[in-house]
Amino acid sequence: MTGQLAEAETLCHEGLEIRQKLFPADNLDVAGSQLILGRILMQRAIFFQPRNLTNCLKTQENKLPPGHPTTAITQSILGECLTRQSKFAEAEPLLLKGHQSLNSVRGPNFAGTTEALQRITDLYTPGVGLKKPPNT
Repeated sequence: MTGQLAEAETLCHEGLEIRQKLFPADNLDVAGSQLILGRILMQRAIFFQPRNLTNCLKTQENKLPPGHPTTAITQSILGECLTRQSKFAEAEPLLLKGHQSLNSVRGPNFAGTTEALQRITDLYTPGVGLKKPPNT
């Protein structure tokens, strides 16, 4: 699985670079690539600055209707990233808002809603976090 994720990361980086050359920064295709790359990096437990996820969320908030499930998923994933980096004050409102939107739109049995709830639980669980970057 690790090898597959490494290959997926490489391909996502390449895809994102292509989309960034072809489309404006606030394009939803660019945002989708940013979201997928962020998810892969978190699955690989690689420390990264969530700039792409933050940009993705801004684009979605500007382009999609309020409470859109895609935006809610991004809020939750960005909140998870921030939780793993011990940025709890930044993570909490994103996690809560993402879960609330998913629960309202998709219901409590939707897989994304369940995952969002788990991310909130992780926020309040001691010891959650990614490895620190080198030399910090």
